[in-house]
Amino acid sequence: MGMEIPTIETERLRLVPPASRHFDAFAAVLADRRFVEHLEIEPCSRQDAHRSFCAMLGHWQLLGWGGFIVEDRETGAFVGRVGVSNWEGWPEAELGWWVVPTAWGRGYAVESARAVLDFVRRLRRTSRLASFVRSENTRSIRVAEKLGGVYEGDIDLLGRPARVYGYTL
Repeated sequence: MGMEIPTIETERLRLVPPASRHFDAFAAVLADRRFVEHLEIEPCSRQDAHRSFCAMLGHWQLLGWGGFIVEDRETGAFVGRVGVSNWEGWPEAELGWWVVPTAWGRGYAVESARAVLDFVRRLRRTSRLASFVRSENTRSIRVAEKLGGVYEGDIDLLGRPARVYGYTL
């Protein structure tokens, strides 16, 4: 029971609901200290990664939108996560993404996040999303800019400054 999570295909990627087959790769990436250094989290234990993974599904059930696992359409390989999060106490609904380091530099973050923006536009549930990006995360700043995000200033997010990029839908 519950909400049917769509699958979205782009030219090179498939955005799919989180499934057990994705969890080992998901947990391994979130345990990598070098990978998570610019995110708002410390490296995760498998248990914490599992909570995050389940929260992606919970967003869909409670809020009608959430996170997708990003796969390479040709190989089916796990290449990242993208979607909308609307955490309790968060400033507003956030468009977020990350791509595994072995897939960096291929434009996957932009391609998958653009597909999510288009999906949310079609939902017609909000006229705006935002991305919260650490100032040292130059890769994600470039992604936000390529998506048409407008830099609106900095906010305090979890005790550290984050740049706010707004998207008008």
